[in-house]
Amino acid sequence: MKPLNRWQCAFSFLWASTMVAGAITILLFTFFDPAELIPLFRLDISESTIRMNAYAIVFLCFWLAINGSCLLSRYLNRINDLRNQNTIDNVVK
Repeated sequence: MKPLNRWQCAFSFLWASTMVAGAITILLFTFFDPAELIPLFRLDISESTIRMNAYAIVFLCFWLAINGSCLLSRYLNRINDLRNQNTIDNVVK
């Protein structure tokens, strides 16, 4: 099996984080209705508008957090692989 190229690797992170962020957003809004914020904060906005804005903003925040976590894990794993490769090369010499 050949290793993934950069685009395939990036797409795999983006796709996985999108699916997880979508699932978490659905779970969150199953128990919480953003329209409940209208009387709480005395907002002059329609229920459908605040719902769509809340869905989009929360999804984006979850997606960024999960994607950042995945990319940080990949980066740290790559550093560890390079460190191990240098250690093996030094032992072989």
